[in-house]
Formats: sequence, C-alpha cells, structure tokens
Amino acid sequence: MAEVVADGYERMVDAIHAAQRDLGDCVLGCGIGYVNFAKNYPQHFRLMFGMGGVNRTLPRLLTSGEATLQLLRQSIRTAWVAKNCAEPDSTVLEQRTFLAWSTAHGYASLAIDRKLDELSVVSAESILKPMASFLLTP
Repeated sequence: MAEVVADGYERMVDAIHAAQRDLGDCVLGCGIGYVNFAKNYPQHFRLMFGMGGVNRTLPRLLTSGEATLQLLRQSIRTAWVAKNCAEPDSTVLEQRTFLAWSTAHGYASLAIDRKLDELSVVSAESILKPMASFLLTP
C-alpha cells in the first residue's frame, strides 16, 4: 500500500507541474494541480491522506511526500522573491506553505466528497486565486 501512496505523490507532482505550465503561475498552479489530482483520482487521494494501514516509513513514500511539500514551499518562495525582491522569513514561508496546503486540501476534500455540488459557482480557481495573492503579501 505504501508504494501505491508514493506513486500518488509522484502523480500529484506531475499534476502540479502541468497546472503550473498551463496557468503560468507557480503558486496558483500548485493549488489547481492538487485539486485536479484529487478530482481525477479521488480514491488514491483518500488513501494518501487517510489513516488506514499504510506503512509511512517506506523510504520512497517519505521521499515522494517530502518532494510534493517541497515543490509547494519552493513555488511560494520563488514567487515571493519575484514579487517582493527579498527572501521570505523562514517562519513566514512555513506558515504560508501550510496555509496554501490547508486551503487546497480543504477544497479538494470537499470537492471529492460532493460537498460542492450545490455550490458549482465556487470554482477551485475562485477560491485559490485570492489565496495565492495573499500568500505573497508580507
């Protein structure tokens, strides 16, 4: 099972890279890619973030999970430097990384659990775009 979860993280990175290219926005692309992965592979997504019987010590799983988080962190850092002409404080970078992850994860979870059917006008981009802007504000 851990190999399947590791494969999921690797596919998620691919989905994020594709969204970043399509949107031309590295931060928004992280969120949209994350949500797209969840929508396209809902059972895989649930397995990746569920608590059920996965050996989370498998080296490949640890590496792929950290690579996914590092992609988000580095995307925020790169965009921050481009916008603010300075490195973000390390504490701010971690806070913004987890804020971005929490927002994308929350939207993705609601989307795959069909909690957003009634609110079809609330697109992922309408939620994630303002958040992407906020993430880069000192």
